Amino acid sequence: MSIIPEKEKKKIYSLLKENYLVFVPFLIFLTMLLFNSVIEKYFVDYQGLSKKIVPILFITSIFPFILSFKYFNKKGLIEFEDIGFTRTEWKFNLFFGLLTGIFLGLLARAFVLMGVPIGALPRGEGLYFFLGYFFMVCISAPLWEEIAFRGLLFNFFERYFNYLGKFTYLGKFTEKLDVKDFLIIVIVSSVFLMMHLDRVPAMRFLILLTSLVYTTTYYKTRNIILPIVAHSVYNLFIFLLLFN
Repeated sequence: MSIIPEKEKKKIYSLLKENYLVFVPFLIFLTMLLFNSVIEKYFVDYQGLSKKIVPILFITSIFPFILSFKYFNKKGLIEFEDIGFTRTEWKFNLFFGLLTGIFLGLLARAFVLMGVPIGALPRGEGLYFFLGYFFMVCISAPLWEEIAFRGLLFNFFERYFNYLGKFTYLGKFTEKLDVKDFLIIVIVSSVFLMMHLDRVPAMRFLILLTSLVYTTTYYKTRNIILPIVAHSVYNLFIFLLLFN
């Protein structure tokens, strides 16, 4: 016979489930990162490919994302709407994403005109490398990064802060000050920047700025289409600037 009352059992089970629920988006995010690490390790260390080429293959981490997301989705622990996959006002988000990307791209262009170095596109790699690099910069990276950061990581921190608000004084304090959403935007944007610290300093500033814009617009619209399109258009500007 159990010494734990039934009421306490239910309370413990509910708490454990909520703990588990909080970390579901992060687990999917981690799955994508680990898959990319394995891809890089295999092709760079064992196949001898250049580190400049390997990121083109990172789009394949969409497959572990789909598998892990589907697994948790079947258990009712995460929905597509939780990470911004919704048809609500998709035309507006598509159009506003284009405008946002153009604005950020022109801003990057202004930086270049002021003599700020943002890097250079590798030369002499051939047409296939050029096309692959274009695919990575303008399609693969925006899609992967927005799903991972604005979708999964944003949802994780949102769940985490909501959880803190229920069970800790710190969480209740942040809710009382109404700074929870601001903190999430800053944290997600900062983590995104940390993944790009190999860039030149001027590019790091632009990356942080654009990340804040992507995260804020996602927070306002809750539609992943907007930051994906904005990111893709902005990266197109960067690609053309690097090519020139």
